[in-house]
Amino acid sequence: MFSRTKDLWRSFAKLDNLRNNIIEAWLSQNIDVVIAPGFVFPAPPIKNPARLVPAISYTCAYNMIDFPAGSMPVTRVIKQDEVVKDKQTKSNLSLIHHNFPLQNQDALEDYPKNDDMLHRLVYEGAKNTVGLPLNVQIVGRPWQEEMVLHAMQELEKQVKYHD
Repeated sequence: MFSRTKDLWRSFAKLDNLRNNIIEAWLSQNIDVVIAPGFVFPAPPIKNPARLVPAISYTCAYNMIDFPAGSMPVTRVIKQDEVVKDKQTKSNLSLIHHNFPLQNQDALEDYPKNDDMLHRLVYEGAKNTVGLPLNVQIVGRPWQEEMVLHAMQELEKQVKYHD
């Protein structure tokens, strides 16, 4: 915490500088919005959210610098996303998965669940989630909420999540 007011103001100044540097970088690259992960896994069990705070880093970063963002579902967890043990299923999955090549044919089976508490919680929370939505966030520059909403509308047309 801050023991003196001037330390708090210095911290705000650093945050303002960071925000301005990011805005300059986006403008120099003609970036209007960024599509980024919203949450790293499906909705967690009710007992886990407070313990999964590190997993919201994808959203916190933009929140801290006052960039507008909207979250939207783009797909759902499918059976193949969960544990796959038999070789025939693995072989079939290696062809196509949601129109993209499947990178990890073992899905949850090889997830690093023994690394730390967060990994264990994610592993346990990702079981039995077939049908739950997976989302992305669309992030824009400050005061560009309309651009974020427009990008979300365009992405929704392409993804057709509700069809």
